[in-house]
Amino acid sequence: MMPAGKRVVADNKDCVETPSALERTYARLRQLILQGEFGPGERLTGARLSELLGVSRTPVRAALVRLEAEGLVESTAGHSARVRGMNTSEVEHAYDVAAGLEGMLVYRLAAQGTEEQFEEISDAVVQMEQAATSGNNHAWVVGDMRFHRLLAEYGNNPLLSLMLERVDTIIGRLRFLSLHVIPQGAQMSAHEHRAVTDAMFGRDGERARHVHQVHWERVREANTHFLRQGFSGSAGYLFRT
Repeated sequence: MMPAGKRVVADNKDCVETPSALERTYARLRQLILQGEFGPGERLTGARLSELLGVSRTPVRAALVRLEAEGLVESTAGHSARVRGMNTSEVEHAYDVAAGLEGMLVYRLAAQGTEEQFEEISDAVVQMEQAATSGNNHAWVVGDMRFHRLLAEYGNNPLLSLMLERVDTIIGRLRFLSLHVIPQGAQMSAHEHRAVTDAMFGRDGERARHVHQVHWERVREANTHFLRQGFSGSAGYLFRT
């Protein structure tokens, strides 16, 4: 969690309440929570967020309502909210759901995806590979998020996409943390994402699904291991009992 007074998150002071301003406020708040800049239990008042983001309280209130529906924040007494924590079981369940849904996606994409779609997915993996080599964690996370977003987008199943978005509110909060705890994980994940992409390019749906399942099982075990070993105790800003 960033120390008080150190955040610089507003990139403009335009307080006009347009749909794009509302969406930007929501997206920025969501990003700050997923990256751990706002830690669980931290109070999020309208006045504070309005000043930080350079918008009026209207888009802030709308964003908090949306984030509460996603399970990232929870209401408190008065006119504020706070960031919601997670527990180990919740994390394990999220990985199980993501593995099952995305396994089906890569299987179907291997048969139905276009070469152009595969090229775009491959480009996201290239970003992950380059970032893992250079140690650029931010770029790696961006590439990883892009890879999974493209799977959902090209799967052309709105209900499935909605379910994956909900799961990502949990898994997404572990991306940055896991890179600090398990730095070699970036290189391993990039290699596994490449294997999945190559299988889809080769129209081998069974292999794509199998490799992707193995990847999710490894990540699930690695990331929940340090929780079970008590790492959550030294990272109380992220987890709850």
